[in-house]
Amino acid sequence: MPLLREGGVALENLQARIRGNLLMVYSNRYGWLVLSTGNKSELSMGNCTLYGDMAGGYALIKDLFKRDVYALAHYLNRVHDAPMIPQAILERPPSAELRENQRDTDSLPLTHKE
Repeated sequence: MPLLREGGVALENLQARIRGNLLMVYSNRYGWLVLSTGNKSELSMGNCTLYGDMAGGYALIKDLFKRDVYALAHYLNRVHDAPMIPQAILERPPSAELRENQRDTDSLPLTHKE
């Protein structure tokens, strides 16, 4: 299909939707609750994919700006004996990783350091 060879947003959204569908398969099979990954920064800018990032029964971090999600992650690492989130994850620029060199700052007004 030419549409898929061209890439772009259509292909990026397809990746997110496939991931969402796979998570829902596990949810249905094992009775698990899928948590949506959208935070307040992404949701307010429309930077999330319907049936992809927004798939799930509850959006746990929907009221946290992206910078607050990072602050929470750093806090959780401080209060636990062993880091829960690898430092490399916290140090790299946030990205949905749907295309090469994609960064959230391309479409979101705030970075995780602000």
